[in-house]
Amino acid sequence: MPHDAVLRNCRHLLCSVAALFLVAAGSLAVFAADPGQSNAADVVAASFDREVRPILAKHCAECHSGTDAELGLLLSSATDVLTGSKRGPVVTPGKAAESLLLQVMSEDADPHMPPDGQLSEAEVAVVTRWIDALDATTTIGTPKVTEQDRSHWSFRPVERPATPTVVDSAWARTPIDQFILAKLDEVGIGPSAEADRPTLLRRLYLDLIGLPPSPDEVAEFISDEAPDAYERVVERLLASPRYGERWGRHWLDLARYADSAGFHNDLDRPNAWRYRDYVIASFNNDKPYAHFIREQLAGDELPDPTLENWIATGFGRNGPSNDDNMGMGLEREKYRLDELDGVISTTSNVFLGLTLGCARCHDHKYDPLSQRDYYRFLAYFNNAENKQLELSSFRPEVPTLLAADPKSRTAATVMVLTDRDAKPRTTRVLWRGDVRSPGPIVEAGVPEVFSTELSSSASLAPPSHRLALADWIADDDNPLTWRVMVNRIWQHHFGRGLVSTPSNFGRLGESPTHPELLDWLADELRRSGGSTKSLHRLIVTSAVYRQSSNATGSGQAIDPDNRLLWRMNKRRLEAEPLRDAFLTVSGNLNLAIGGAGVKPRIRPDLLVASQRNKWPVVEREAAEHWRRSVYVYVKRQLQ
Repeated sequence: MPHDAVLRNCRHLLCSVAALFLVAAGSLAVFAADPGQSNAADVVAASFDREVRPILAKHCAECHSGTDAELGLLLSSATDVLTGSKRGPVVTPGKAAESLLLQVMSEDADPHMPPDGQLSEAEVAVVTRWIDALDATTTIGTPKVTEQDRSHWSFRPVERPATPTVVDSAWARTPIDQFILAKLDEVGIGPSAEADRPTLLRRLYLDLIGLPPSPDEVAEFISDEAPDAYERVVERLLASPRYGERWGRHWLDLARYADSAGFHNDLDRPNAWRYRDYVIASFNNDKPYAHFIREQLAGDELPDPTLENWIATGFGRNGPSNDDNMGMGLEREKYRLDELDGVISTTSNVFLGLTLGCARCHDHKYDPLSQRDYYRFLAYFNNAENKQLELSSFRPEVPTLLAADPKSRTAATVMVLTDRDAKPRTTRVLWRGDVRSPGPIVEAGVPEVFSTELSSSASLAPPSHRLALADWIADDDNPLTWRVMVNRIWQHHFGRGLVSTPSNFGRLGESPTHPELLDWLADELRRSGGSTKSLHRLIVTSAVYRQSSNATGSGQAIDPDNRLLWRMNKRRLEAEPLRDAFLTVSGNLNLAIGGAGVKPRIRPDLLVASQRNKWPVVEREAAEHWRRSVYVYVKRQLQ
């Protein structure tokens, strides 16, 4: 398309936006002056016809009326104006400053509407007042969030249910068992017998530390007749440094951890392992979950941030990157936004169980998440940049930050995500997610489906900072955070979560099989101060966890998928603990903790698939290669 045609179309859009604001402005003025109107929609329409239509007919009707209206934006009625164009809405009710229509009416706007003139200050003031007075739930081209949306099970507040009364109360060891047994009673299935002691011990070891027990440990447990023998094993395993290695691995998978960048050159990340070691140490130290969240999303914004806080921000640096081929101009900006999209999608998936990334280009097709919600979420991260933190001379008050250019990386740096400067970038909605189609300016904020009044104590962080977002996610009253985390822990103990879609608590996700138990556990995690070890202890000491995996006739007939947990699920051992088990039983496992990833022997025919950042040829392995699998170098081109 010729350049002048592009400008003309752009001007038409801006003119349409300006016209929309005029309509809104006129509607508002009449509404305020005419309280006798019985219906707000009638007031809007009447004020439009009386005050706004003449203005739009004079300035905009040539391009925005009839079947061939520019960008599909009609300006002949209030309904048409509030519907917006094919590219989206042009008004944000209650927020004139965020509305594209008002923004393009500014004298210094580029593009500017109308293209060949300037609305008077009085006209602009009318538009501004009208938009600011609109109800924030007014529909403008996208469905508003309804009470029905907010009533979805995962968006409702977590409330602690009463522990149910069951017939066979003697079987229950913890309140968990009463919730499970109540469901079994309803369908007439009895729980399975307890597994034998060798099976129980092996289950405990593999679940909590990812390593098998030795023959001596099995024999000792079998011969220990003390009533607390099982509980003492649980405490010993939870106190083991191997526990953090096992459960840290689960988190690293969620956080997209790898030691290389992927894509064409698969650049080495020589200090990525510092984030991995941070995660392992956090689980070993039973770090409160809320603090774990805050460190990873905004460790650099915490008061007096420590080196550990800075390293934690590597959460936002773990995704694949192509830093040596980012392009220039718009391509470079697109690359930056693509990387931030990975951060947004991971943050919403991991902590909230939401697929917010689906709203980047359009409103979510299934969940009450709008495109505006996506870009408001983006605004929290939009000022952040990838940096390298120099470790050798780290001082909390003056941290030395280097560019993220691969050439600047040294052995004494760590990848961090931090703000580039005090002045934040302006965040705009991008129609269809296209950097070339900027829409209205938006401010940082959480999705509209949630109440913004979650915190019992308001965040001290500025509302546009990542710490404000982290505080909202970590808040005790957040309806998703605690449910999502307890479900993930349950999943790794039973092979399936109470919600079988652990990263999707939206409408397309599965409903919980035991909703009351899910909320009871979420409340327990909150009450414990976010202690994951307390939750593990509660789960593995329960009778339902200690069941045999053998099937019974009645259970198989009524609940063949074992969704009600009338027996223990049989589970396959993942590749990493399987390798660790081989090394353990052979007596060759190297239990050294932390440090750079090791590169054990790989079949030579696999190495040809990785021509960059090459894996070394190892003819014969030695003790240095026999570390736990969590310490093996994760190379994306070999995944």
